[in-house]
Amino acid sequence: MKSLVKITKLFLGVVVALLVVGMTTTSFASSHYKYRVTRTTFDKVSVGSNNGNGGTSLKQLEKDFGSPKLKSSRTVDNVRATMLVYSGVDNDKNAAAIVELINNKVIYKELTGYQYSL
Repeated sequence: MKSLVKITKLFLGVVVALLVVGMTTTSFASSHYKYRVTRTTFDKVSVGSNNGNGGTSLKQLEKDFGSPKLKSSRTVDNVRATMLVYSGVDNDKNAAAIVELINNKVIYKELTGYQYSL
């Protein structure tokens, strides 16, 4: 459990840094990149247990959202975790969907920079 917390903190730090840098450059949301993530589809992503059981699979994410803008993997205490970042939620270049996977299953998800409309 401690290794999972370490991985999550590490990834979140990297994501925040990348998003801050990315939002200040035009390359973050390049014109050739097609946004495929919507709030509705992201809400359907299931978060599994610490070992991934019950979480949406990597294969399903790739089918629904296509290739991520950023993919990073790390191993901490013999646990391999992968982080995917999809930019442009609901076609907003400043919004991103972040998912973390273990055993190719989602264990964590978050929206950042997303503006809720009422």
